[in-house]
Amino acid sequence: MYATKLPLPPPYTTRSPFMSANDPHETERVPLLSSPDTPPASSRWSRPISASALIVPVALLCRVATLLPTTTTFFIIQQFVCRQYYLAHDPTRVPPPGERIPSELCALPAIDERYAAFMALVALMDGVGSLGGYAALSFLAARLGRRAAMVTVLCVGLGADVALICSTLVVPSFELPLFALWLISASFSQANLIAFVANIYLVDLVHEDVRTTALSSLAGWSALGSVLSFSAGGTITTRTGNLLAVYFIAGALWIVGLLYVWLLLPESFPKAKREELRLQRQVQNERDAPRRGALRRLLARPAAVLAPLKHLAPARDPGTGKRNWRLFLCAVHMFFAGLGGGYAVASLVTIVTSLYQYTPRETGYILTALSGTNMFVLTLLIPALVRVLRPVYRRTSSSHGHSVADGEVVEATDRLDVHIAFLSWITEASAYIIFGFMRTRATQLAAVILIGFGPGYAPAARSLVAASVEPLKQGETLGAIEMVWGLGLFVSPLVMGAILSATIASVPQTVFYVQAAIVTSAAGILLFVRDADRYRKSV
Repeated sequence: MYATKLPLPPPYTTRSPFMSANDPHETERVPLLSSPDTPPASSRWSRPISASALIVPVALLCRVATLLPTTTTFFIIQQFVCRQYYLAHDPTRVPPPGERIPSELCALPAIDERYAAFMALVALMDGVGSLGGYAALSFLAARLGRRAAMVTVLCVGLGADVALICSTLVVPSFELPLFALWLISASFSQANLIAFVANIYLVDLVHEDVRTTALSSLAGWSALGSVLSFSAGGTITTRTGNLLAVYFIAGALWIVGLLYVWLLLPESFPKAKREELRLQRQVQNERDAPRRGALRRLLARPAAVLAPLKHLAPARDPGTGKRNWRLFLCAVHMFFAGLGGGYAVASLVTIVTSLYQYTPRETGYILTALSGTNMFVLTLLIPALVRVLRPVYRRTSSSHGHSVADGEVVEATDRLDVHIAFLSWITEASAYIIFGFMRTRATQLAAVILIGFGPGYAPAARSLVAASVEPLKQGETLGAIEMVWGLGLFVSPLVMGAILSATIASVPQTVFYVQAAIVTSAAGILLFVRDADRYRKSV
């Protein structure tokens, strides 16, 4: 692809009309909270470790709070379905509130079918929660600040655990509404939603040259939370003999996270920046108002939650008249990557439990191995690769038709981000195919560890998106990308799950072939992303 070097078009710009030409916050390379008089690279307090250290405890605590009860939740759901079945068919067999139904009573085909249907409903609600959660949190983060969005999702997570605890202690007439409240609250406080708010907080603080490294490190520390959760959750329930113990611990972690955010975490998107962004939106709305009909004006306010999706449309460069397809390409990539990869882990777990009779403990081992490898790659390997390879990708910015500061050197991590994302997807897809051919537990574990070397696409792709817009709009644009990613995750169980169901008895690895084809094609789309189309300040 480097055989022919295309000429660079004039830099695309989306400069705010409220910024002066020498506004230090105007360039995408300057973080929102950096001092204009001090270069980010030379300031002790603007180094990525400082920004990462502020948000890491929240990301880690919330990941543990979200995933710690996972294995116990499956059992509680089974108990709920079983209890509802006997309430409808034989109420005399239902024990008093707080007591378990014997497992042998739940071993009925009719209950298994209802359990499978309820789990499908949970997956569907997770998809709906992702789509709605990204939109709502993006809206809150842009108007009230990142801390407000983080506090909101933490409160919802705490409410989910409280609702589930209460549902196991009340009479049957109150159990169903409380369980429904848990299902809704849990879908709007998933780990990926908390990671989204943490990511936009971090992007506000770090310089673009270290953005990929910072996002990767943050994701790595979150993966540590997954390791702790998968290894400790089931053990706590087994040792204590109390199903609710993990939920009380998770609730305490939510409260600690809330106190940390409320008392210690500074706002990364201050009121002045929020007001500047509001004025930009107001000017744009006034410009578009004459072209809107009465119905569109009526729907404008409710549709404001989805307004960030506008950033993904190919915008026209006023200087050249050409459209910038960079964000659109990133959005297409994210949708198909979510579609192909969103059901991968679920497919793996389904195969090992159904075909190889893995016990819950053995399943926990492979999930711990996967999360542990992810943590190593994201925390250590990706940052090291970026530090080593960045000089190779360094270039001097040049422009045609628009002038930039003489001698300005841009750490062009865009191409490096593209290559990291591409190779990560290829590695993960290949590892899943290899896993499909493994027949022993040892070789399957080795394949799972190889799969764990593929998470580098997450920070790389999001860094590419952040580099495409001015700093004021990075949070909203990342929110729009996450909505598209969430849509892919929502569709993935419908498509990939159907393929797995149709082939698991004959050729179970078929789902991994289809997954590899989809995510490899999605990764190839990123190769069309150009450095020349990144955001540049106008002078």
